Amino acid sequence: MDFRFQLPKPLDGPLIELTLEEMETILIRNVGDAGKDPRQALWQLAQFYKVQKQHEKALERLRQLMVLLPDVESKAQCVFTMGQAMEQVGDYAAAVRYYKEAFALEPSKTFTWYFIHNNLGFSLNTLGRFAKGEDYCREAIKIDPNRPNAHKNLGIALAGQGQYREAAQAFI
Repeated sequence: MDFRFQLPKPLDGPLIELTLEEMETILIRNVGDAGKDPRQALWQLAQFYKVQKQHEKALERLRQLMVLLPDVESKAQCVFTMGQAMEQVGDYAAAVRYYKEAFALEPSKTFTWYFIHNNLGFSLNTLGRFAKGEDYCREAIKIDPNRPNAHKNLGIALAGQGQYREAAQAFI
């Protein structure tokens, strides 16, 4: 086995720092410059707005993106991201609506399917709907038992229902 490791060359030139306004301007320009296929540029701009907690702007860009997406998997990921944006502002009822919309698309990739179930369970737990949250968490665990998120959320659902002993065993 011939393994070689080499450090990449350091970048030449000065580091350029951008303000948030400058970054937003560049990302908006990228959408305009993308021509007939602005999907990647819209996704980047939506993610920028989400990280900056400008959720209405993020949702607006994600809605624009939805009509351009070619397949169910991409659409489900986009709607899932809308749910995440609502979680960030504490609007768990809206997050549940978006996650249920993504759920209805029935994406086939394990990663997407797992996180739709997990985040739906988490949001329902946050709304105090622990029994329903439990159902989604258990399904997420069936989809991918090696991820910790749904195990934690299942424990919260069980504890919320007063099932402390079973909640403790869920973590063992």
